[in-house]
Amino acid sequence: MVNGRVFHPQGDITLNIILGVLGLAVAVMVGLAMTKPNEFRMQRDTAINPPPEKIFAILNDFKRWGEFSPWDKKDPAMKRKFGDITAGKGGYYGWEGNKDVGIGSTTIAESTPSTKLVIRLDFVKPFEANKIVEFNLSRRVAPRVWSGRCADRTTL
Repeated sequence: MVNGRVFHPQGDITLNIILGVLGLAVAVMVGLAMTKPNEFRMQRDTAINPPPEKIFAILNDFKRWGEFSPWDKKDPAMKRKFGDITAGKGGYYGWEGNKDVGIGSTTIAESTPSTKLVIRLDFVKPFEANKIVEFNLSRRVAPRVWSGRCADRTTL
């Protein structure tokens, strides 16, 4: 008995080994996470029947986003705020909706007719995140619908 406690040398050694292994595993995971870049790229390709000009005309004009946006269906009562510019570079669209839609805004950062559109997404609720999404449209073998690169690790 040591300090009022029954001494079990084998039990104390086993506990120390388990705690040491767990601590080492956590340290390795943190070390690996620190080596990963803060930016990642995700890309999805698909063929679409309409020509790029028709798709671009809808994507490039925030007032037309209701024609395809699934978020409009998730919250038909969503409040929308359009900027003085709604189409092309500088176009602005903000929203405030229910828990499924949240609060945020989108700004067109780059607009190249019928080929490329770059938008900045700023989410406020239900989580904070800033994203850059690129829509690259072309009529090659498999036209690219959209690709995204993000400056953080939140969900795209």
